[in-house]
Amino acid sequence: MVSVTIYMEGGVLPHANIPAATINNSNRLREGFNKLFRQIFAVEDFDLKIEMGSGEKQAAVFFKESIKRGEAAVLLLDVYKHKGKISKLEEFGLANNSQQVFFMVREMEAWILSQLDVLEKFGTLENLIRQKPTIALKEDKSLQGIAIKDIDKPSDTLKVLLGRYYKNRRGKKQKYGKLKNAPAMIELLDIKSLRDSFEDVENLILYIQRKKEIN
Repeated sequence: MVSVTIYMEGGVLPHANIPAATINNSNRLREGFNKLFRQIFAVEDFDLKIEMGSGEKQAAVFFKESIKRGEAAVLLLDVYKHKGKISKLEEFGLANNSQQVFFMVREMEAWILSQLDVLEKFGTLENLIRQKPTIALKEDKSLQGIAIKDIDKPSDTLKVLLGRYYKNRRGKKQKYGKLKNAPAMIELLDIKSLRDSFEDVENLILYIQRKKEIN
């Protein structure tokens, strides 16, 4: 069995001043990613752990500490237009570990936007009221003329879609909260589709699978 840890930015680190509900939502986010990657990494073959590092800097610190301990680990970070992959590797002193560092396109919300059926499923699970039911989400003006991977701030686009097409049972526009809503959406994603849509999802999976071949 292969033991490997995926360190990610996102979530919160437990602290006395952080509300219990926020910590619970952070744990749910970690569990959501675990369920997502378990679609490809079988329990009998991989001892897989997901560790959230809150911000990208702390996630990088946790990752480097793990490497120093001789553990098998990878790091998954956001990356934006103004700060490319090479720049991030240099910023966090990761140049020597570049083969173990992988990037989401902008933010994790890009993964969700790439599978809009997830929003429809989320709306059903959360008992939301669908607005403009005759309009497919993919037809929204915010998604026209641009590839998902090129959307500069996917979380903002996701907020727009939820507010424009869904209301809660009180009749108010549905708001998006990264820790409150993302966990349920992440675990609804299809990992095979993500592999086809995002190069670094494929690269991360192949890297971990090679660990099993080596063992």
